[in-house]
Amino acid sequence: MGSQSRWLSLFVAALAGLSGCEGEDADAKSKTQTESKTTYSCEITVAAVPGEPESYKGQAQTTSEAEAEKQAWDAVCVKLPEADRGDCRDNDKWKYAKGTMSGELAGGATHSVTITLTRAVKPVEHSSGSIESESSEEEACKEALAKACEAAGAPGDCLAAGTHEERGRAAGKTTYSG
Repeated sequence: MGSQSRWLSLFVAALAGLSGCEGEDADAKSKTQTESKTTYSCEITVAAVPGEPESYKGQAQTTSEAEAEKQAWDAVCVKLPEADRGDCRDNDKWKYAKGTMSGELAGGATHSVTITLTRAVKPVEHSSGSIESESSEEEACKEALAKACEAAGAPGDCLAAGTHEERGRAAGKTTYSG
């Protein structure tokens, strides 16, 4: 019986040792599971502030309506910036409005034509910046704004500069548990 008791004591001690190891592993696992990491994300979309499109007028008055229109076109095309003059009648770059008036003046017919050219407005282009940060949502959005402004060709804070406006913002936070 002494030998059985000895084996039983060794067996119990071995179990106690294993149990202690499992306890340490369980504590380590518990610590790992309670550690967490938070990530803040932010995406900002900006677009250039639309301005008033350029507009130019040319006017002519003669006894021939066709000649008055030709002279009005010539008059308005000369007023365009030099780089745009060759594209004066390009409907993709300029929208035009034509006003005519005809009447009798001192026994003869008079025709007046006004041509107004307005620069065609291009669709607003949007630029976005997206950032993930471990510091804060505010920091993530600040960096996302800088990235969006840079993508729009206006480095820095283009909202504060007044050249762009915010068109969208999505922010959030994700917490990962280990």
